[in-house]
Amino acid sequence: MLSLARPRIQSGTGLRRSGRRDFCSFSLAASLLAILGGCNFESRVARGNAEGVMHIALGSEPQTLDPHVASGSQEYQLIAALFEPLVSIDPTDLAFEPAAAERWEYDSDGLGATFFLRRDGRWSNGDPVTAHDFVFAWRRAVNPRLGNQLAEIFFHLEGARSLYRAESDDFSRLGARALDDYTLRLEFEYPLPLEALLLNVSHMGAVPVHRGSLLEHGAEAARYSGWAKPGALYGNGPFVLDSWRFQRDLRISRSPTYWDTENVALEGLVFHPVNSVATQEKLFRSGQIHVTSGLPSSKLGVYGAIAASPLVNEPIMRSEYFAVNLQRSPLADVRVRRALALAIDREALARPVYSGAATAMGRYLPPGLLGYEPPEERIAFDPETARKLFVEAGFPGGAGFPELELLAASGESGRALSTAVLQMWSDVLGIKVRAVNQEYQVYLDSLVGGDFDLVLASWSGGSLPSGFLDRWVTGGGTNDSRFSNAAFDRLIEVDSRSTADLTELMTVYREAEAILLRELPIIPLFRRHDTFLKQPCVQGMPVNPLGVVDLKRVALAPMQAWQMPEGMEFAQAAGH
Repeated sequence: MLSLARPRIQSGTGLRRSGRRDFCSFSLAASLLAILGGCNFESRVARGNAEGVMHIALGSEPQTLDPHVASGSQEYQLIAALFEPLVSIDPTDLAFEPAAAERWEYDSDGLGATFFLRRDGRWSNGDPVTAHDFVFAWRRAVNPRLGNQLAEIFFHLEGARSLYRAESDDFSRLGARALDDYTLRLEFEYPLPLEALLLNVSHMGAVPVHRGSLLEHGAEAARYSGWAKPGALYGNGPFVLDSWRFQRDLRISRSPTYWDTENVALEGLVFHPVNSVATQEKLFRSGQIHVTSGLPSSKLGVYGAIAASPLVNEPIMRSEYFAVNLQRSPLADVRVRRALALAIDREALARPVYSGAATAMGRYLPPGLLGYEPPEERIAFDPETARKLFVEAGFPGGAGFPELELLAASGESGRALSTAVLQMWSDVLGIKVRAVNQEYQVYLDSLVGGDFDLVLASWSGGSLPSGFLDRWVTGGGTNDSRFSNAAFDRLIEVDSRSTADLTELMTVYREAEAILLRELPIIPLFRRHDTFLKQPCVQGMPVNPLGVVDLKRVALAPMQAWQMPEGMEFAQAAGH
């Protein structure tokens, strides 16, 4: 269950159409002109505060706004602004609260639930949001022809797994039925704890879609059809999509048809794709961005030392790891995978690579999950054992080991980490691994297609172990390593589904993580932090372990952009 990552701005896209051209585009040339004072640009932050328009940096161009095709946290930042699920998560205390559904009833045996939709819910074209919309969306989400990578969030529903695996084509068997326009009945294949149910239905992949608009622009199971574009996309969320200019910006504005629009403070948002976090930092410092998507690690110390700093640097429920393609030789040998894992000194990497924005972790699941105690197994730096395992695997001193590739998405931290780890593998094991960096969309395609040897990845699975572990079952939609283990499958697909008792479930999940740590289809690295810059004028955006941000609650105070304190050298703050 992919949770939102980096700044988990759960919204996304807009600004009301004004009819005038936004003369200061976020092309790199214009941005640098603004920074260097090449022309008298008005501060976007100051103007946005006056107009109620927030400017947010994205790490790259979004791949899609289709909630059943998207698989990355960046896309979910945007989808969360345009659509609303049955249940939302309060970013202040992480409590589940009504959203598209005004209330729900949970069956005492844990085998079903009924959600009662609010009658004032509206799509952005004014149509009522009904239970039929959720049924249509969820049937589409488990349609194997669509290829939804995150379909497992529905596998608790009767029939969902068999439909997704094309073992059945009778979608009326899905355990989601509309009893009437505003009553949605769910029936489960196994007992499901209430917390797990609410986590699933609060996921951005579980939002409804507008049937009429979708079918007007293509087949139900068509990927990348024209419905998820400006002028065609109807959402039920607090904001509506105004425009999407490739590699320039994506704009949204407050939806007048949203049931709670009177309590939405922002008039709109503009999302700017800026691949370089160093450029984002300059834009922030020049008053052109309210919130960045990251920060160069070299700047953490500078911003951390400033009183009343705009820096946010808090650990979240997000694991970073190397996924290992088990279909590539010699990575199919567990001795090779363990040697690679033991040759990494995580503690030595955390400070120089991330400068305090990550915590070394020898396990996969981050600490703090609800009721979970980790297994005794742990991956630690052990170069001597790593060398012995390489000898046993037939590669003494690295002799005969093929040159592999380590894939990462473009970005400063990914490049720095890859470089450091490759050097460790060379020093300890005597092998050569080549670093490959790809733009975000190409990177996602490589991940989905299994076109990699090793890949740097991360996962945010919410507050329950199931959100991190369920994906690694055989054939899982986001099982990037192509891992298959009968004992693991039995724990996840049989044992965890025989009880709704959280204590019993935690025992099952502990055994499942222990298998991952023994078999190592993934090599655990760090618990990541939410690290970004936020203007002091941004209110209603609290930090929390799930990285949840609800833009519906965000407001902008009428104040100027943050200024570097007097006496601090510009070159120092710029990292020069």
